[in-house]
Amino acid sequence: MKKWMSLIFASVAICGIAGEKALFECGFSEQEMEKLKMPSVAQVEKSGDVSFLTINVPQDYRKNKRVTFPCDFAKFAGKDVVLSYQVKCSNVVATDKKSEGAVVMAIVKTASGKKIYFQPAAMTGSCEWQIVEKSFKVPADAQSGEIALTVLTSGKATFANVKLSLFKYWE
Repeated sequence: MKKWMSLIFASVAICGIAGEKALFECGFSEQEMEKLKMPSVAQVEKSGDVSFLTINVPQDYRKNKRVTFPCDFAKFAGKDVVLSYQVKCSNVVATDKKSEGAVVMAIVKTASGKKIYFQPAAMTGSCEWQIVEKSFKVPADAQSGEIALTVLTSGKATFANVKLSLFKYWE
């Protein structure tokens, strides 16, 4: 419990600095997850009142590994935002690409139909809870998109506190 409290306090501190208002937030509740098609490698786990999403991808698995949430990026067109989340990894395989591993990404679809991916470097190996953030400017012609959680290689990743917030500049 003490470990979770420090994780929650760290998350609150970072969101207080990085973002003022959550544009998207997921705590993996039953209501949030019931509308989604979950790949067979993903499951929601609970510890007390806190829910997590775990994606456990076996080696040589070729089917869908993503859990995606729709996000109306048109509302935030031209704005600076921060994507933040917490992740814990176990034996996530590394490749020569920084984008492959355990990651949360924002996928923005523009008016021309182009998809633009915003993501931090993926986590690989094994690690205890880490806080990850990626700031970016939503394209001015953003139409729609999604927030995707995935393990692009193999291994196990557990995600918590996924948020997209407006970036708050220091005054």
